[in-house]
Amino acid sequence: MIDATELARLKFGDAARIWIESHQRHIGEGTLRDYWNCIRALEKFFADLPLREIHIGHFEQYQKMRSEGSSGLVKAALAG
Repeated sequence: MIDATELARLKFGDAARIWIESHQRHIGEGTLRDYWNCIRALEKFFADLPLREIHIGHFEQYQKMRSEGSSGLVKAALAG
């Protein structure tokens, strides 16, 4: 298992891959597929940011961009 301090230094995409590789043996195939889909969507926005630099403002910006379908992000479908 990677140290949390070391993980925080990694860019989102690298950290996500380490995380999912460490969890994939504990989850089902469908869950693994869903996690990869989420990682791919998030990576379009967070890919180059080290985990330690990600803050609530990034999530708010990501949500706004997803709701608009802007900056190359796929527009989020409304649940319901």
